[in-house]
Amino acid sequence: MKTYSVLSLMEQGYSVNEAELIYKGIEIGRKIAYKRKIAKAIRVNSPEVLHDIVKPLLAGQDKENFLVVVVDCKNKVIGQEIIAKGSINSCTVNPREVFQIALRYNGAGLFVAHNHPSGEIAPSTADKELTKNLFESSKVLAIPLMDHIIVGDNDFYSFKEGNEL
Repeated sequence: MKTYSVLSLMEQGYSVNEAELIYKGIEIGRKIAYKRKIAKAIRVNSPEVLHDIVKPLLAGQDKENFLVVVVDCKNKVIGQEIIAKGSINSCTVNPREVFQIALRYNGAGLFVAHNHPSGEIAPSTADKELTKNLFESSKVLAIPLMDHIIVGDNDFYSFKEGNEL
């Protein structure tokens, strides 16, 4: 991969400000690519590990986002996608969309996560109903729903640990 510096970008005709912005963008892209590569090498064996993977994508958002994390038969991450973006207090998710991701990656199981922009991690009635529907669908499709976590500002809630899965 070609390496860039502010100086090399300026030599290509960019102003100092443009070169600095481009360089910062390249560095952010590298960090994101690195984090995704690391996440795909991780075996999800606890809600804490799942939280570590999804927190950079969900924490601090001003709207609810719903993320699907697909794993292989050894619980190694093989794919992850945000499938829905909602409002400040809700996000509409259809089980069909969740399992389409799992099927696309040929997953052996999946985890789901979403954030609560309010910072509260307590599941709503809608969160509980969705989790129940996903769990029932997972049995029919033989793609186990391993856990659903809600990401808050500094903490998370695991449906599995809360005995709601």
